[in-house]
Amino acid sequence: MNNLGHILTCAAEECGEVSKEIHKALRFGLDDQVTLDPNGPRGTTGPTNRDKIVEELNDLMGVVRMLETCGALPHDWQDAERQARKVAKVSAYMGYARRVGALENAPDELPTGRGGHGSK
Repeated sequence: MNNLGHILTCAAEECGEVSKEIHKALRFGLDDQVTLDPNGPRGTTGPTNRDKIVEELNDLMGVVRMLETCGALPHDWQDAERQARKVAKVSAYMGYARRVGALENAPDELPTGRGGHGSK
């Protein structure tokens, strides 16, 4: 394996870690501090699931920076228009899911696509 292969592997691993922390937040809530023993007391110290997601996203972005540095990604790879289209598409599917009864949430929980996240 060469350097690029190693960095790409790290990127894939970091994506998996982001996914894992998001799934924990879905199961236990963003602000939960999950204990190692599900039968034990609820955690009251340490990072929340939200904190862990932020940590893992930052780890992923560090690896993305390495991919930029080695030339695997152009430095200007981010595309604001594509990102805006994705926000619109996800929002449209959320509307559909709401209409068919598969999604229930309060309006203040909705991401705005303008840098706000609707919660804390």
